Amino acid sequence: PRRMFPPCQVSVSGLRADSKYLMLIDFIPVDSFRYKWQDQQWEASGKAEPHLPDRVYIHPDSPAPGSHWMRQTVSFHRLKLTNNTLDQHGHIILHSMHRYQLRLHVVQARDVFSPTWSACSSFTFPETQFMGVTAYQNQK
Repeated sequence: PRRMFPPCQVSVSGLRADSKYLMLIDFIPVDSFRYKWQDQQWEASGKAEPHLPDRVYIHPDSPAPGSHWMRQTVSFHRLKLTNNTLDQHGHIILHSMHRYQLRLHVVQARDVFSPTWSACSSFTFPETQFMGVTAYQNQK
């Protein structure tokens, strides 16, 4: 497993200061293709592998009052990704050479085990789309 680079950081506003919230991240496929790097660009090269069961990363400060989340930038630098489909450590599993979109969920909850999903807001940001890769190679 590897930490995501660069890490996701968000600024949060509009929460009730005294209500508790969970911050969660998951990843959704952007399309149904597998890609390859060719001629200095990413090109679709076939059908995507089946989407894996969803896993979410719960920010370690969860649950925390809205005042905590709004005080400063929330960083998800501890989030780890893997391409090991047999992972038993709860890491987020992604397929290499597939495009993904990060999705943030803000869930009102007293604790991790009793979320109020009706009080859940989900957000995606186009600038967080990325290609899952296992290695970076540069001849230079």
